[in-house]
Amino acid sequence: MCSILACNYSAPSWSPRVYCTYTYNASGIFWHVNHLDLSGCNTGGSQPFEPQISRLTGLNSLYLRNMNVSVSTAPAAYSALTLLNSLSFFNSNLTGPIPDAYSALKRLTYLEFSSNRFTGTLPASFSALTLLDNLGFAMNPIGSALPDQWSTLNRLRGINAWGLSSGGGGLSGTLPSSWANMTRLQYLVLDTSHMAGRLPDAWSSLTALSFLGLSPEGLCPTPNTLHHGIPDAWFSSLTNLRYLRVMDGCGSSTPPLPAPSIPPSVGGLTKLVSFVYSTGLADR
Repeated sequence: MCSILACNYSAPSWSPRVYCTYTYNASGIFWHVNHLDLSGCNTGGSQPFEPQISRLTGLNSLYLRNMNVSVSTAPAAYSALTLLNSLSFFNSNLTGPIPDAYSALKRLTYLEFSSNRFTGTLPASFSALTLLDNLGFAMNPIGSALPDQWSTLNRLRGINAWGLSSGGGGLSGTLPSSWANMTRLQYLVLDTSHMAGRLPDAWSSLTALSFLGLSPEGLCPTPNTLHHGIPDAWFSSLTNLRYLRVMDGCGSSTPPLPAPSIPPSVGGLTKLVSFVYSTGLADR
């Protein structure tokens, strides 16, 4: 029985150190492969290993990171891999929308789309992935609002959505108050270049947060209009914060936003290592 099948990171061939025997039957199903890591493989094709991978119905983890392939899309057919716990497409030159069909992968705890060229919107249907622990879609030109429906993902500990403004994308709309239900979050980073509205008072329930970044990408290429300052309740409740970055406006905002006021209760954040807070050009 085979549990791991992997590709040599440095060469477009199977490495004898990690290659293992597997069973292939007439129907094209690899019954005994549980973990597949093709990271770094040069497949030489535009649609790597499809439909073969979707036949690996016993897979628990699938890593397709740093793939040297021509422009490709994430195959919707992978939604058949319903035993997956981990799925990563990190830095593999993928384009097109994030497949809505992946909402069928209800055992996923780790899902990574970062550093590709995905476009379109964030699938609201991912609210069905209630076992997710970590979710990444940073550095993609995705143009989308943050789905309110994701409030069901109350096991999430990390969300990375930095760098979405490059290439014409970017998060839009407001920060969902409903995400206050994600009470296990420890790491939350959002590119807010195109967002607006108030910082939700309800997020004071995210008491496990240690890293919170809400800021425009780079030097604020477009004025955002998050405003009205940090809710006082955050300072009194988010006592596990070590890193807090809130850029609730840009110097080019019209009319200029007022200088931020910092409530005295910031002193309750005794674990803070880094605190960056600005409105317009007035930093604190």
